[in-house]
Amino acid sequence: MTHGRLPPEVLESLRALEEFARGDRPDGGRDEVARLRIASGAMSTRGLPLEVAAEPDERGLRLRLRTDGAEVRLRLEQKGTFIFTFGDATLEVDDRHQGAAFARAVASWLGVPLGDPGAALVAPEPVVGAYARLGVRRDASGQDWELLKLFLGDEPRAAEVFFRLRADHAAAVLGEKASFYRVPLAELLSAALGDGRAVVPHQRLMLDHGNLEVAVPPTWSAKREESCITLQDPADTRRLEISYLRLPSLAPDAPSLADRLRHVLLSAGEQEAAAHIDRQQRANLELVWADYPYEAHDDERDIVRPARGRWLLASNGVLQALLTYYYWTDDAPGAVADWEQVAAMLRLQDDPGAEVMKAWALAPVNGPAATD
Repeated sequence: MTHGRLPPEVLESLRALEEFARGDRPDGGRDEVARLRIASGAMSTRGLPLEVAAEPDERGLRLRLRTDGAEVRLRLEQKGTFIFTFGDATLEVDDRHQGAAFARAVASWLGVPLGDPGAALVAPEPVVGAYARLGVRRDASGQDWELLKLFLGDEPRAAEVFFRLRADHAAAVLGEKASFYRVPLAELLSAALGDGRAVVPHQRLMLDHGNLEVAVPPTWSAKREESCITLQDPADTRRLEISYLRLPSLAPDAPSLADRLRHVLLSAGEQEAAAHIDRQQRANLELVWADYPYEAHDDERDIVRPARGRWLLASNGVLQALLTYYYWTDDAPGAVADWEQVAAMLRLQDDPGAEVMKAWALAPVNGPAATD
């Protein structure tokens, strides 16, 4: 699928946008594809922020955790000490609507797409497991956090995850332990607490040692170009380009993310699209996007057909991603569904210096495991 009527100055605008946002890069500007992420420490991994309300509990600690409108209860009951203080951990919900919302929030944080709801489910079941208290850590701002590791579920849906609890018990953060726990954790929460969704088969694409991660359909192919990766479906009816940038220090009056997207849309002559930019805030990740119609040449049919383009900018203040997507108008239902999966699973690392394992291939979600 071709870009159709995108003129050279539009591509130049996109390159200018990339140069505006690009900072110095330790790998000399070469993005790499990585197979697995291994957390270098619970304080540096990308986290899922949680609001917390502590409740009295004679047997230990009872916490209400809230995120994206969902609420779950976490009970921690101390059992003893052997090197670390340890005990039982239990996650519960009042109803499956809350549990499903929480499972979706966790799946989005982990970057794994959930499929359709399962069969009719009875009352939610608690997720039982254990915890170990690893100590107290102080973050860069001087705030103390109690650091725990949660061991949830049983095989084949057993998962480990870090849990950071602020000293005043008013906030918490889930932190990733290792990438191979993503699928079992998401499916465990959805099966026990939510609506029984399984993780959709997909391939994990990582750029710059995992600082950008996205989930794409397993049949799509990837081609590396000078400053981006291009993906397309087997029939070449959908085309996705992803570029990744480290942001330099920006002045307070620097253009907003929406203004940056508006600039390139106006440069492309897409005034209507520039006037209708959508925005979403997902934890600390801001996303802005717009779409527009155009016409493109279909090489197989040797005709010009109606098509649509979607441009998305995402940033967490440290990193920025640009996604451009093109598809035929009459293929909209499937193409939009694929796009929504990609956009929902887009992740940017909060700490670009986080240590990860390196590899040089795309990997399926259930690829080789690693230990840490």
